[in-house]
Amino acid sequence: MFFRTTMRFLLSVAALCLCSIPAFAKQQASQSEVNFSEGASDLPIRFENITLEDGLSQSTVYSIAQDRKGFMWFGTQIGLNRYDGHKIEQFMPDPFDSTSVHDDWIWSITEDKDGMLWLTYEDGTVSRFDPSTGKARNYYASESDSTTVAAFRSTFLSIDSKGQIWISGNGLQRLDPESGKVERWGTNTGNGGSIGWTSGILEEEDGTYIVVGRDGVQRFDPTTSTFKLLYDVPSGGTLPTRDPKNPNIIWHGSLDDGIYRFDTSTGEFRAYDVTQSDNNMSLQARPDPVTPGIVWVASEEGIVRLNAETGAYQSYRSGTGSSSRGGELLNNSIGR
Repeated sequence: MFFRTTMRFLLSVAALCLCSIPAFAKQQASQSEVNFSEGASDLPIRFENITLEDGLSQSTVYSIAQDRKGFMWFGTQIGLNRYDGHKIEQFMPDPFDSTSVHDDWIWSITEDKDGMLWLTYEDGTVSRFDPSTGKARNYYASESDSTTVAAFRSTFLSIDSKGQIWISGNGLQRLDPESGKVERWGTNTGNGGSIGWTSGILEEEDGTYIVVGRDGVQRFDPTTSTFKLLYDVPSGGTLPTRDPKNPNIIWHGSLDDGIYRFDTSTGEFRAYDVTQSDNNMSLQARPDPVTPGIVWVASEEGIVRLNAETGAYQSYRSGTGSSSRGGELLNNSIGR
C-alpha cells in the first residue's frame, strides 16, 4: 500500500516546489485552522494539471524530477515522459533494443552529477538513462545472483558523494555503476541484520548514512554493516530530504504520524500534525527553497504550507470553484 500511495503526492509537490507553471485560481486556508501569520491566510498558490490531453503517456505518475536544463521528467505506469513546458516527449521500452527504457513502470528518477538520469522499475531493475541520446544502460535484477540488483520493487534511489547508487525498497542496496556489482543489507541477506522496507537514505559527512523506513530513522555505517536506531516512527518513516538552508536538518514524512524534523547535529526531532482528521498520512515534506522556515507537505487533506517554528499551517484543497483545467488540485488526498 505504501509504495502505491506516492503517485499524486509526487506530481503535486514537485510541480509546486520545482516549477512556476502559471494558473489562475487562489485557494484559501480553512477558517477552522490556526492562522498561519497575519495577512497570510489567502496566500495564492498556482497549480496547473498536466494530463493525457497534454501528451502524458499515462495518468498514474509515480515520480517527477527536474534536470539541470529545466526539463521535467515524469515516470508513469506506461513509460518515461519529458516535458519542456509546452509539449511532452515519451520514451518507451523496446523489447528489441537493450538500450531502451527497461520497463513501462518507473518508480523513481534521480539525476547524477553528469546529467544522467537513474530510473528504478517495478521488477527491481535500475537504468542509467542518457537524456541526450535517449539510450540507457540497464542493470538487470536477478533472483538467483546476489551480486546484482535484487528482483523486488526498487522504489527510491539516491547517489552519494562517491557516485555510488543507493537503492531503497525491501532492505537497502548499494550499486557500483562501473562494475554493476551490488551489495545488499537487510533481512535474509546475511549482511546487516533484519532491516525492513526502506524509503530513502541520505549521506552524512562522517561517512555514515541516515536511513528512513519501516523501522523508523536509523544511522547506518556501511563499514561495519550496522544500524543504530535514532528514533522510532510508529507507522513507518517515508521519503527523507535535506533542508537546503541547513544541511543538518532532515525532513521526512510517515504513513500515519505526520511529518518530522530531525537535527542530525543534536539528535533532536520534532513531529508535526498537519491534518485535522484522524488520518495523518503525510508522505513527504519539502523545505521551501527560497523562504527559510516554510515547509510544503503532501497530506491526506491537500497540499499543506507549514510554519516550522510555530507549527501553524494552511491547507490548499480541491473543490474551491476553480476550473477543471487548472488552478486547483485534482484530489485532496495527495499520495493516495
